[in-house]
Amino acid sequence: MANAIAGGKRPRSSMSPLLMLDGEGRLVGALGSPGGSAIPAYIGKTLTGLLYWRLPLDQAVALPNLVARGARFDGEAGRFPAPLRAALRERGVDVRAGAGEDSGLHGVFLRDGRWEWAADPRRDGTAAFPAHRNPDASR
Repeated sequence: MANAIAGGKRPRSSMSPLLMLDGEGRLVGALGSPGGSAIPAYIGKTLTGLLYWRLPLDQAVALPNLVARGARFDGEAGRFPAPLRAALRERGVDVRAGAGEDSGLHGVFLRDGRWEWAADPRRDGTAAFPAHRNPDASR
């Protein structure tokens, strides 16, 4: 089997999930996805939306995927606005409809004392969590 445990072998896929810790080592989030070598791109895209652009987790997960594979850029080409695709093309990045860039992201994130959760809208599935404030979240 491709990923069977054996000495001297490398896994065929990247590892997931990603655990996020605060400055004191407490869990504040987790992200994961199937997707083999595309997992780092899915996770990176989501972290950019979540942490830098301050998007809610469900919106960060739903951002279009773009996966660099050497000189090739596969992704959800039709989901990128035309002006953005043109600007990328000027920089040598031609986004092409890819090979399975549909991810399967899922995760949780603690923001302002409340948990957010999301499941990738590209696949079947849902995310559920009690819709009340976690009394331990502020510790």
